[in-house]
Amino acid sequence: AFDPNWFIIISRPTADASLYSHPNCVMVSNWNAPSGSFCGLTYPGQCRISPIFTQRDPIEHDSASLIDGWVTKWQDNFASLSLRTGGYYSGNTTGYNDPSAKGTWAPNGLHYMTSQNAYGDFGYGAFINPNYNWQAIDPTFPPLGMIDITASGLVLKGSDQYPLVRASLNQVAGQAPFLSSLVSTTQSMKIGVPYARRVRFTLNSAGAYDFPAVWGLGDRYNGDLSKPHYEVDDFERFGSNYNNNTSSQHTHIHNGTSMIDAGGNYDTGTVLAGGAEIETLVVHQSDYIWMFTNGALTYKNPVPAGADATDLHHVILNMAVGLSWESYPAGSIGSPSITIRSVEILAPSSNTTGIFPAAPPVPVLTWGGSFTGGAIPASTPNGTVVATLSGAAGGYSVLGTTKLAVSGTSLVTVGALSAGTINFYIRGTDASGNPGIAPKLTATIS
Repeated sequence: AFDPNWFIIISRPTADASLYSHPNCVMVSNWNAPSGSFCGLTYPGQCRISPIFTQRDPIEHDSASLIDGWVTKWQDNFASLSLRTGGYYSGNTTGYNDPSAKGTWAPNGLHYMTSQNAYGDFGYGAFINPNYNWQAIDPTFPPLGMIDITASGLVLKGSDQYPLVRASLNQVAGQAPFLSSLVSTTQSMKIGVPYARRVRFTLNSAGAYDFPAVWGLGDRYNGDLSKPHYEVDDFERFGSNYNNNTSSQHTHIHNGTSMIDAGGNYDTGTVLAGGAEIETLVVHQSDYIWMFTNGALTYKNPVPAGADATDLHHVILNMAVGLSWESYPAGSIGSPSITIRSVEILAPSSNTTGIFPAAPPVPVLTWGGSFTGGAIPASTPNGTVVATLSGAAGGYSVLGTTKLAVSGTSLVTVGALSAGTINFYIRGTDASGNPGIAPKLTATIS
């Protein structure tokens, strides 16, 4: 029984992993003291265990020590969703979006610099761009596509529903792809080394074809924007092949000829699937990368050769489905999702290299006195003010319904109403035009 703040020193002249596999043990190579010179406890021909205990090295095992004194440079707690709109990439050599773009999280992720409505994910699926007018194909398709913003945070979803939308996408293996989601700060928030990235989230399923991931990319390889980018994977899970405790952490970098990979799969000792909150922390120094899952150090590796010391790194979040190394899913993939509660970027106060967007506005809807909780009689006349809007500088709009509209800072009814439930969102902008979408709201027509 080990106190978690201490470890025992083991000498291992020959290989026997079972003798030094405890996570609190640290190897000391080729200790050749005579048998019994310390305590007489000897494994003949294998190793000797010393009774000398020492404090565990905080730099190796304690995330708090690694970032002691660092400050929060940027954080998004998803009180609202700043979904990037407009301003597609137009060849700017700095790799940033043109100035007409507003918002933080780029939908359609890595391919945001094109006007594509969707593009292939990492398997038999397609990442959906919520800025595209999917409702013209299927009126029942959600206004934000496979993305949602709720009181619990940002929800990224996969789906085998909406056959009209799926049929409109490029076929994969002769079949309609499944629907996936991805957002990134590719054209907004970026930071240079050293930095730490802390993400809190929950996995809401663990299906055979799920691929949720929290990760990041740098801008360039050895200063070359034309080369594949340097990748750091904070957390990945590949379908039901993983037990409930397993996560995967990797680094990938391409040297222009081949991909150089490092990392692996790790048992964190804590339950990850099934809705439990997970916290990952990546600490990226100039020489090493440390990765923690729920406080456990799961991976440490030298920064790979070719990683540019002046590179800027951004965040990517996704819910992919239909793993490419499996066969095309024969049945339903269910409704997998990942809910992101917060993303935080930390660094020494001296690190000012980066782009840190302002917090998005949080539109607030206040129902009128006779429409408490969004209860609206079906007999309510056209143009009736049912709520007031605040929290943003302006630019209010309604997403998800044509039965409610914005007039100035008021929410009004449109046309004749029918009994039923309306789910919708309110979007507003700050003084610079950056958008914020408040968590989903509900009105009940009776």
